[in-house]
Amino acid sequence: MLYVHVDESGDMGFSKSSSRYFILTLLVNDDDTIFDRIIKKTRQRKLKKKFKRKHELKASKVSGEVTEYLLKRLSGEDIKIFAIVVDKKRVKDYLRRRKDKLYNYVAGQVLLQMGLAGKRSQIIIDKRSRRRVVRQDFDNYILNKLFDGKVSEKMKISHFDSLNCAGLQVVDFVSWAIFRKYERGDNRFYELIKEKITMETKLWG
Repeated sequence: MLYVHVDESGDMGFSKSSSRYFILTLLVNDDDTIFDRIIKKTRQRKLKKKFKRKHELKASKVSGEVTEYLLKRLSGEDIKIFAIVVDKKRVKDYLRRRKDKLYNYVAGQVLLQMGLAGKRSQIIIDKRSRRRVVRQDFDNYILNKLFDGKVSEKMKISHFDSLNCAGLQVVDFVSWAIFRKYERGDNRFYELIKEKITMETKLWG
């Protein structure tokens, strides 16, 4: 069984204040218990006492020292990273107006390119929308993309609150590190995980 944790960095807006890039990142391995250990050790060793019991760790909310520690621990594990980079200047107008469809398309592309079709896997994604119909639309799109719309026992798609999922918290750090490389030209954290990146490709690039 492959566990595929999915997270994004950057926003999906198209105003002058929006990010230029949108990054979708997949963190893949066959043992999702490692993420609980990574989060636990990071809390114990790098967070001040008053923050140790906070429910969620996010790269944008902690110090560079904490991020560096977490990514170094992750780089010692048997994982693979797949990332797709969207330069939003290249996004077609009709997709700019349908952000949920744009998200589905980007996710479908990276899942297809990583060769997930036909493999036993569980896709674990942040519960981005409170609307069940939006989540169901995502599930249907992905199943159609990978299994031609057929119901498959090989794949399970789960939408979790990242507060309660260590794997989603860890992939947040990975996606953030890749985003920093493109958006800010900052490779400091990217270099810590570079050797684990199996695929890093630009969409419409």
